[in-house]
Amino acid sequence: MLEQPKPVLKPISEKDLASLMEEFRAIPLNKLDSYLNAAALNGKYVLLFDKTGKVQDFMNYKATLKDFYKEVVNVRLGLKEKVDSMEELRRGLVNAMRLGGNLAINLDKLQDVNFAGEWTMDSYFPLSVFNYEEWRQDDKYMSVVRPEENHGFQDEPCFSMHEKFNMVILCLYESD
Repeated sequence: MLEQPKPVLKPISEKDLASLMEEFRAIPLNKLDSYLNAAALNGKYVLLFDKTGKVQDFMNYKATLKDFYKEVVNVRLGLKEKVDSMEELRRGLVNAMRLGGNLAINLDKLQDVNFAGEWTMDSYFPLSVFNYEEWRQDDKYMSVVRPEENHGFQDEPCFSMHEKFNMVILCLYESD
């Protein structure tokens, strides 16, 4: 029997490692608002792993917080239809786009929420929402705005995404 060759792991240089680690950082809670603003200004969505359990409270006051983990669990238990859960997420998305804040999607401890497959629906929460530049095109973001939501602050049909809209995926960190 032939033995399969083991994959060769290439050593990573100190410079490459430092570059990778720049993307991951611990952010004190009192600096989180500044960090989120900077991410939005730089055209970046944010993935947060909360080690303290306090970021959810912060997002409750500073963002449109959607506890999507509850929706996922209810669908999996057969207590709710998937389309109804996607509608909850869509309404949060439209609200955050209108107001120009963060849409914080709280996944809590769930590790298997697949937005690339299971948890996207074209007219509710399309996969293109995760492409920062593409999602800012009128035809993309307007695909989730319902006719009754297509208004500005004067009730004219002129919904537009606020330039400060951003998205945060929030996960509760659990140590291995």
